[in-house]
Amino acid sequence: MVKSVTITLNVTDPTSGTYNLYALKRDWWKDYATWNNYGPGYKWEIPGAKGTLDRGTTVLGTITAPSIGKRTITLNAAGIALVQSWVDDPSTNDGIIIADPTVSDGVVFDSRETSPASNRPKLTITYAAP
Repeated sequence: MVKSVTITLNVTDPTSGTYNLYALKRDWWKDYATWNNYGPGYKWEIPGAKGTLDRGTTVLGTITAPSIGKRTITLNAAGIALVQSWVDDPSTNDGIIIADPTVSDGVVFDSRETSPASNRPKLTITYAAP
């Protein structure tokens, strides 16, 4: 059983805003996903994955990043339940999106291709054995 979940990001361009995390609802393709599409020939309901068919409406956690460096996001109960659902049925894992339509500046963080590996996004799950 999942007890807690954190996501650690290495921020390279800070923001003055607060961003929310939401569950994605579409099986997006990492090599093809763009602002307009989640796969080749497949459009988001609303660009930026803003539609109710694209992502959930429940906030799973928040990130504030007023300076560069590592930031750890602690997922709330809804986020923990989402990760538990992935453990129970891995085919339901469509990921999480970080977004906030009211923030005018962006936040930039290292991706999974970044070197060194210690700066890549990291999902940490604490669980209790059955």
